Amino acid sequence: MKQTFVEKFVANKGLPNEEFSLKMPDNTTESIDLKTTVDRIQKEGLNTEVKKVLKKGAFRNASDEICLRVFEGAAQRFLIKDFNNELADKIIQLLEKVHTRKNTVYLAVANENRLEEFEVKFKNNDQLLSPYSLISQETQNSLMFTKRELLEYLMTKDIREVL
Repeated sequence: MKQTFVEKFVANKGLPNEEFSLKMPDNTTESIDLKTTVDRIQKEGLNTEVKKVLKKGAFRNASDEICLRVFEGAAQRFLIKDFNNELADKIIQLLEKVHTRKNTVYLAVANENRLEEFEVKFKNNDQLLSPYSLISQETQNSLMFTKRELLEYLMTKDIREVL
């Protein structure tokens, strides 16, 4: 059977069969490995989407760690979908809007009978430990997150709207 671009990329780079995990709201940890992630990318028809990302020049000579981040993002998407498909759609929508950085992105979260609004920001800098921030529109307090921390935080919230 013919290998897909994504499968060839993983084979040619010699990427290790890394395990990606995410802490669920019930305090369990779910994980998925690179091979399973690549299989699910194929199964769910995301080959073209992942191929577009990997074809960017930055990944041609990138370290294994940076290449694995692309697959970690896909793995996290699958883990969230397996947990709660509706929530996954909202989180994926939020990340896609934030990553384009064209407009300001706001998030409305239900919290104890009231709606909290946050401005969501992303700084595309591999050197930053916490490139994501949520800024409360009420208090202007800012919470900084890694992608994994942001996903784990959002999975515990009742997301009402992504604006």
